[in-house]
Amino acid sequence: MNTLTASKKMTSLRIDKGLFTYIEEKAKEANRSVNNYIETVLWSSTGYKDPLSLTDEDLTAFAKSDEDIKAGRIKTAEEIQQKARELCMK
Repeated sequence: MNTLTASKKMTSLRIDKGLFTYIEEKAKEANRSVNNYIETVLWSSTGYKDPLSLTDEDLTAFAKSDEDIKAGRIKTAEEIQQKARELCMK
């Protein structure tokens, strides 16, 4: 099992047949699978940001504003990334 697959949650959705047909068409237009299209739309519409894709600039901004880091309770990049993941999941 590759890491990409391991980090994804498999789920089942009940979607109106007409809506699913529309999604299939939009996915085809975007040259994406239905699953990838739905995930892309959800990422975009929710504003969720994958903490694993945070840039150095994002982490720096996060570090400057987080009280745990300022107080020295979080020191390593790994600890900062874990804290960012926790905040993204809220």
